[in-house]
Amino acid sequence: MIKKKKNINVNRSTAQKILDWCYFTYGRSKINGPYPYLEFRKPDYYTGDDYGYYDEVDQIIFVNREAHLDVAELVKTIIHEYWHYVSHSMHEYRILSKYLSHHRNPLEIDARRIERRDYKKCLRYLKKHYNIE
Repeated sequence: MIKKKKNINVNRSTAQKILDWCYFTYGRSKINGPYPYLEFRKPDYYTGDDYGYYDEVDQIIFVNREAHLDVAELVKTIIHEYWHYVSHSMHEYRILSKYLSHHRNPLEIDARRIERRDYKKCLRYLKKHYNIE
Protein backbone atom coordinates (compact mmCIF):
# COMPACT_ATOMS: atom_id res chain seq x y z
CA MET A 1 0.00 0.00 0.00
CA ILE A 2 1.33 3.44 -0.97
CA LYS A 3 0.79 6.15 1.61
CA LYS A 4 -0.01 9.62 0.28
CA LYS A 5 2.63 12.18 1.24
CA LYS A 6 1.47 15.15 3.28
CA ASN A 7 1.77 18.59 1.68
CA ILE A 8 4.25 20.84 3.52
CA ASN A 9 1.84 23.77 3.10
CA VAL A 10 -0.62 22.20 5.54
CA ASN A 11 0.58 24.34 8.45
CA ARG A 12 -0.45 27.16 10.77
CA SER A 13 0.69 29.90 8.42
CA THR A 14 -1.43 28.60 5.53
CA ALA A 15 -4.38 27.96 7.84
CA GLN A 16 -4.23 31.56 9.08
CA LYS A 17 -4.17 32.85 5.49
CA ILE A 18 -7.28 30.76 4.78
CA LEU A 19 -8.98 32.12 7.90
CA ASP A 20 -8.05 35.68 6.85
CA TRP A 21 -9.64 34.97 3.45
CA CYS A 22 -12.80 33.86 5.28
CA TYR A 23 -12.79 37.04 7.40
CA PHE A 24 -12.63 39.15 4.25
CA THR A 25 -15.04 37.04 2.16
CA TYR A 26 -17.78 36.24 4.68
CA GLY A 27 -17.37 38.94 7.31
CA ARG A 28 -18.38 38.80 10.95
CA SER A 29 -21.25 36.77 12.36
CA LYS A 30 -24.34 38.60 13.56
CA ILE A 31 -25.18 35.60 15.76
CA ASN A 32 -21.95 34.28 17.27
CA GLY A 33 -19.94 37.27 18.46
CA PRO A 34 -16.30 38.19 17.79
CA TYR A 35 -14.20 36.68 15.04
CA PRO A 36 -13.00 33.17 15.90
CA TYR A 37 -9.34 32.28 15.98
CA LEU A 38 -7.72 29.08 14.81
CA GLU A 39 -6.11 26.32 16.81
CA PHE A 40 -4.60 23.02 15.69
CA ARG A 41 -5.40 20.02 17.84
CA LYS A 42 -5.82 16.27 17.73
CA PRO A 43 -9.29 14.89 16.90
CA ASP A 44 -11.82 15.57 19.61
CA TYR A 45 -13.27 12.26 20.67
CA TYR A 46 -16.23 13.96 22.35
CA THR A 47 -17.51 15.42 19.08
CA GLY A 48 -16.17 12.63 16.91
CA ASP A 49 -15.14 15.11 14.22
CA ASP A 50 -11.82 14.16 12.69
CA TYR A 51 -11.26 17.27 10.54
CA GLY A 52 -12.32 20.23 12.62
CA TYR A 53 -15.10 21.96 14.48
CA TYR A 54 -16.25 25.38 15.60
CA ASP A 55 -16.49 26.07 19.35
CA GLU A 56 -18.97 28.93 19.78
CA VAL A 57 -18.25 29.35 23.50
CA ASP A 58 -14.53 30.08 23.15
CA GLN A 59 -14.78 31.37 19.55
CA ILE A 60 -12.22 28.89 18.23
CA ILE A 61 -12.07 26.90 15.03
CA PHE A 62 -10.23 23.71 15.90
CA VAL A 63 -8.46 21.92 13.05
CA ASN A 64 -6.84 18.48 13.14
CA ARG A 65 -3.74 19.05 10.98
CA GLU A 66 -3.04 15.30 10.83
CA ALA A 67 -6.33 14.65 8.99
CA HIS A 68 -5.46 17.01 6.13
CA LEU A 69 -3.17 15.68 3.41
CA ASP A 70 -3.36 18.71 1.16
CA VAL A 71 -4.20 22.41 1.15
CA ALA A 72 -7.55 21.83 -0.60
CA GLU A 73 -8.76 19.68 2.32
CA LEU A 74 -7.57 22.32 4.79
CA VAL A 75 -9.38 25.06 2.85
CA LYS A 76 -12.61 23.05 2.81
CA THR A 77 -12.49 22.41 6.55
CA ILE A 78 -11.80 26.01 7.51
CA ILE A 79 -14.46 27.40 5.17
CA HIS A 80 -16.94 24.82 6.49
CA GLU A 81 -16.29 25.68 10.14
CA TYR A 82 -16.17 29.41 9.49
CA TRP A 83 -19.57 29.18 7.80
CA HIS A 84 -20.95 27.61 10.98
CA TYR A 85 -19.62 30.68 12.83
CA VAL A 86 -21.09 33.18 10.34
CA SER A 87 -24.51 31.64 9.70
CA HIS A 88 -25.57 29.11 12.28
CA SER A 89 -26.87 29.25 15.80
CA MET A 90 -24.97 26.49 17.54
CA HIS A 91 -27.87 26.15 19.99
CA GLU A 92 -30.10 25.27 17.04
CA TYR A 93 -27.35 22.98 15.71
CA ARG A 94 -27.30 20.97 18.96
CA ILE A 95 -31.09 20.62 18.95
CA LEU A 96 -31.11 19.38 15.36
CA SER A 97 -28.26 16.97 16.16
CA LYS A 98 -30.45 15.23 18.72
CA TYR A 99 -32.88 14.22 15.97
CA LEU A 100 -30.80 14.03 12.81
CA SER A 101 -27.54 12.36 11.87
CA HIS A 102 -24.56 14.59 11.11
CA HIS A 103 -25.02 14.17 7.35
CA ARG A 104 -28.76 14.93 7.45
CA ASN A 105 -28.49 18.03 9.64
CA PRO A 106 -29.56 20.98 7.44
CA LEU A 107 -26.87 23.20 8.99
CA GLU A 108 -24.21 20.66 7.98
CA ILE A 109 -25.69 20.44 4.50
CA ASP A 110 -25.53 24.23 4.24
CA ALA A 111 -21.88 24.36 5.40
CA ARG A 112 -20.91 21.61 2.92
CA ARG A 113 -22.65 23.55 0.14
CA ILE A 114 -20.64 26.71 0.89
CA GLU A 115 -17.41 24.72 1.25
CA ARG A 116 -17.92 23.12 -2.20
CA ARG A 117 -18.99 26.42 -3.76
CA ASP A 118 -16.04 28.51 -2.51
CA TYR A 119 -12.97 26.36 -1.89
CA LYS A 120 -11.56 26.82 -5.41
CA LYS A 121 -11.84 30.61 -5.04
CA CYS A 122 -9.76 30.42 -1.87
CA LEU A 123 -7.22 28.10 -3.52
CA ARG A 124 -6.80 30.58 -6.41
CA TYR A 125 -6.29 33.37 -3.87
CA LEU A 126 -3.60 31.38 -2.01
CA LYS A 127 -1.80 30.56 -5.26
CA LYS A 128 -1.96 34.13 -6.60
CA HIS A 129 -0.97 35.99 -3.42
CA TYR A 130 1.26 33.47 -1.61
CA ASN A 131 2.23 30.87 -4.23
CA ILE A 132 0.68 28.17 -2.05
CA GLU A 133 -0.63 25.08 -3.84
